[in-house]
Amino acid sequence: METFGKYVRSTYNWLDPKRFNGYDDFFTEVIFGSLSDFLSSEMDLDYDTLDKIRYESIPFITEFVEKEYGDEIREYFDKEVRK
Repeated sequence: METFGKYVRSTYNWLDPKRFNGYDDFFTEVIFGSLSDFLSSEMDLDYDTLDKIRYESIPFITEFVEKEYGDEIREYFDKEVRK
C-alpha cells in the first residue's frame, strides 16, 4: 500500500481544492483519481476490468485513505482554500 500512498499524495497535490464544492467533493476526487492512476499504471489490464476493480475497491480504499492520509489531505485542502 506504500506505492498506493504515492498516488494519493500526487493526486491531492495536483488537484485545486478551490474547484470543488467543499472537502467531501475534493476527497471523493482524490480517491477516484488516485485509484484510477494506480490501477492504470501498476496493472496491465483492459479498461473494463480496471473500471470494475476501481468501483468495487472504492469502499475499502476510501476507508484506508481516510485512516492513513485523511489528516494530511484535510490540512492540504484547508491551506489551499485559504490562499
